[in-house]
This record gives sequence, structure tokens and C-alpha cells, in this order.
Amino acid sequence: MKKYFICDDFGNQQGPYSEHVLQVLHEESSIRSDTRIREIQSSEWGTYSDIAESALQDKSRKDMDESSYLITLPDGETEGPYTKEQIKALY
Repeated sequence: MKKYFICDDFGNQQGPYSEHVLQVLHEESSIRSDTRIREIQSSEWGTYSDIAESALQDKSRKDMDESSYLITLPDGETEGPYTKEQIKALY
């Protein structure tokens, strides 16, 4: 699980926080989209919106990897993606 530090409006570093905690802080308006943030292992600062966008893309890719399948036809063509339930129905 990735952990992050944030830099508050006074230049103080706070954290580390998980992605989930950062999301909650953002929803509560405790941090803004432009709040400076960095991963624990990194010295590079970005913004919360950079981290949130990256996390959403990773989650989307993971969800797709875990819940969608392609079918290879005898002629080599592929169809899909299909969910597990759709594959069962096709079978």
C-alpha cells in the first residue's frame, strides 16, 4: 500500500497517509486538489489531483484485469471483453 506525505498551507509536512485517507481528507475539504503531496520513497512533490488521477487509472486497470476476459476464436480473432458471468452464459 502506498503512503504519502502532504505539505499543508504553512509548509509543514504531514503524514504519512494512505490513498484512502487522502481521499477522505479531500472529500472533507481538508486538502485541495492543488495540495502538494509526495510518495514516501520519493523526493518529488506533485499535487493531490496527480495522485488521485494515477490511483483511478491503476484501479480501473486492476478492475479490468480482474473482471474482464477476451476470447480467442479458432481463426485467431479475439472477442470481448466479457465478464465471468457472460463467459458462463456463452458456454
